[in-house]
Amino acid sequence: MSKLCFLPFTVVLTGCAAFHIGKPARDLAPGDLEFPQQWTRASEGNDGQISTGWLATFNDPDMERLVAEAMRYNNNLRVSAARLRQAREGTIIGRSGRLPSISGSVSGSRSGSRFQDADGDLSAWEQSTSYGLSLNASWELDLWGRLRDIEEASIHDYIGERAIYRGARLSLAANTAKAWCNLITTGLLVDSAIQTREMFLRDFAMKEGDFKKGAQGSALEVKFGRNNVASAERSLLARRLNQENAARNLEILIGRYPSATIEHHNNLPALTGEVPAGLPADLLMRRPDLIAARANLLSSASR
Repeated sequence: MSKLCFLPFTVVLTGCAAFHIGKPARDLAPGDLEFPQQWTRASEGNDGQISTGWLATFNDPDMERLVAEAMRYNNNLRVSAARLRQAREGTIIGRSGRLPSISGSVSGSRSGSRFQDADGDLSAWEQSTSYGLSLNASWELDLWGRLRDIEEASIHDYIGERAIYRGARLSLAANTAKAWCNLITTGLLVDSAIQTREMFLRDFAMKEGDFKKGAQGSALEVKFGRNNVASAERSLLARRLNQENAARNLEILIGRYPSATIEHHNNLPALTGEVPAGLPADLLMRRPDLIAARANLLSSASR
């Protein structure tokens, strides 16, 4: 005896009210807030356009070359690209669940036998061959939208991984450019430390020479000069160590062995323009991490 059960469903409707919390406008005096004049002229020269190719604004071909090398050989970016390919293949798997499934198999076998008669002689071989062919077809009817939700979840996963990959590329480019500028800065600091040491060496040589000649001066001034030279030597050694660390960090980013042998010049890039004020808040939706978070939320809801 079969029984038919009915499950009740309850729909709850809720309403939302918007509340405005803040200080009433009438309580704000006109002189309480002072806005910079640049904000009022933010639209001039901007025209709602978003600049692209930010790396070219540094006008440093060496920086662009290193960023391109990092995009090609950075190991972490390769991992992110592999995850992106995996998510893209996942969309194919998710879509395949809504399509008919067909499978087939082919089999074959051959057997032989011989018999012994009453005289003890063996008969000739008797062989038999058999073949088999089977086809199976199945299709799941998506009545409740389960397969559709799985497909949508895989698509959102792919969108999220694509945003993560874009964010990884952007972060790698920014970190490479930062590491390049840091390497140039450490080189300039090394040059400054060398000049400081040479200055202290000349000063110490003059004081020591005057002291030996019996001119005005004391042994204390000579000791102070010797201490200044030693301090400059220590400072130079520390700055050279920082330069080597900066070079190794850059080499790791671009996928090289960290041997601190990368060549560089001592000219920091100069930016010719400034970031315009008054950019729309909608630009935040271009952030890869926000796009990935939204895709993960939608994927979780679909599942």
